Amino acid sequence: MPMSAAEELAHRAEDLTASKAMMPAFQLTMLSVLGGIFISFAAIVSTAVTAGGGLAPGVSRFLGGLVFSFGLIMVVIAGAELFSANALLVVAAASRRITVRRLLRCWAWIFVGNIVGTTLMATLMVGSGAYEHGDGSFGKRALEIATSETAMTIPHAFVSGILANTLVCVAVWMTFSAKSAADKVLVIIPPVVIFVASGFQHLVAAFYSITAGLLLRAWVPDGFWTTINTPSSAYPKLSWSRFVVHSMLPVTLGNLVGGGVLVGAMYWLTFLRDHGRNHAP
Repeated sequence: MPMSAAEELAHRAEDLTASKAMMPAFQLTMLSVLGGIFISFAAIVSTAVTAGGGLAPGVSRFLGGLVFSFGLIMVVIAGAELFSANALLVVAAASRRITVRRLLRCWAWIFVGNIVGTTLMATLMVGSGAYEHGDGSFGKRALEIATSETAMTIPHAFVSGILANTLVCVAVWMTFSAKSAADKVLVIIPPVVIFVASGFQHLVAAFYSITAGLLLRAWVPDGFWTTINTPSSAYPKLSWSRFVVHSMLPVTLGNLVGGGVLVGAMYWLTFLRDHGRNHAP
């Protein structure tokens, strides 16, 4: 009996994730640094689009999501790696194409590379003085985004992470069926717009946004706070400890559940479970 299009896609995803997991550590890490850089660029332009408050909230969120999708487009087409998207490596692990040890190794290198890329970009953004654009509205918006992410409760951040990465991994999963770069662009945009406009939490984007907010709060001159008519003390929940406890840890776990379980494992159980037994040692 011939396979359906969805089943063929699942088999292709299995092959692609297994192949990616065999990538040398240096190559994987460098591509992950680039992934952090690309997502940071997308977060920067999303911040610029939503700064100033001149649009209705819904329109602003939609436009922010639309431009943010450019980040995942660059990752997929140029060739880079994101920790969140690589939750799909559970497909190869479940089919016994890779070991759990190799899975965890890949996740670790990608995680570190994404942190390096986003931290570099946050530092460069602050160093460029971009936060002064629009009479400081860009910097103020960056601080608001960072604060909203560190102010979340741990359960809310965890669930938000599940929802965000379900959509991100659906976008990546659909690109496996794309025949051209244009096809990839078209399938990436809708899921990304949905998750950004809904305010869900994406780990790599949060790496950039919160780091940028923390660096702004620590490094900008006093004149900036006068320009935006807001003191730095107005952001008490923006701290490194809250970054780790209220964002990084719960969003990481949520992203793994969303992409690894609700997308990867669900498709594996539907189409690849019996196939995976054929790879048993």
